Amino acid sequence: YIRNLTADSNSGSVSIGSEMSGGVENVFVKDAIAYGKGDGIHIKTSASRGGYVRNLRFENFYIDGPKKVALNIGSTYGAPNPVCNDTWDPLPPPVENIEFVNIRIERHPDVPFKFEGLSSAPIKNLTLTNVTTSDGKGSFECSNVSGTTKDVNPEPCSELQQLMTFSA
Repeated sequence: YIRNLTADSNSGSVSIGSEMSGGVENVFVKDAIAYGKGDGIHIKTSASRGGYVRNLRFENFYIDGPKKVALNIGSTYGAPNPVCNDTWDPLPPPVENIEFVNIRIERHPDVPFKFEGLSSAPIKNLTLTNVTTSDGKGSFECSNVSGTTKDVNPEPCSELQQLMTFSA
């Protein structure tokens, strides 16, 4: 559990991965401000590194001025681990149950959202709730990902199902 974080980085203000042959799970980051020249939040895995990423929640984030991507999940990060020999053949890393809740993004690049899974291990159960850019602009890059969105602006990618809000 990480709370009341202020981060400023040239890489990723909050990064999880990429060297994690054992895996990362059950991480909750709440009430954070992310500045910097890199990614706002970056979750990174690779088919050649093994491990898993599951049950992560990022809540109440203000991301200001990311030069790369505000929310980035990538399953093709980096080169194979040089320590592993040629017979190393890990299973593709599952990435699942990732939530972004109450995220506001200011001064962002053209593509503030990037979610790229592997065809052999797609990102599953990605949830975005109340995730917005300050100007309502920007686009998503998505591949091999499934999940849901609610109250997301700009328009999310077609791979993420939009949930409707009904009032009585």
